[in-house]
Amino acid sequence: MALNIHLSNTTAYAAVVEALVYGGGTVPELHETSGLALNTTRKFIRALRSRDLVRVILWKRDAWGRHTIAVYAWGSPRYDAKRPPRLTPAERSARHRRKKREMSTVRGLDGCAGDTLATPQA
Repeated sequence: MALNIHLSNTTAYAAVVEALVYGGGTVPELHETSGLALNTTRKFIRALRSRDLVRVILWKRDAWGRHTIAVYAWGSPRYDAKRPPRLTPAERSARHRRKKREMSTVRGLDGCAGDTLATPQA
């Protein structure tokens, strides 16, 4: 895979490399730092990974709680962070039941105030 770097984007690519060297970030964070298009940033990270220059230092959770967002940094990929194992179906069911139970107690507390707060005491 050849890197097609245009001269107008060299400072943006330098910003990505600088961010990777001094702390790293996710692809959207690197996209915002550099000003490159999101897909261009993704392709650049993929090209750096194919040359064993960038590693995954951490896996962040997405909106559904899955470890799918990679945080990249400069370094050898043999030190990549291991992705945590997926939840088993039993663990997912237990988590769902716990959240459902917590939500029902919160709703129960919200509804018990009634209109006693609305009536003034004389």
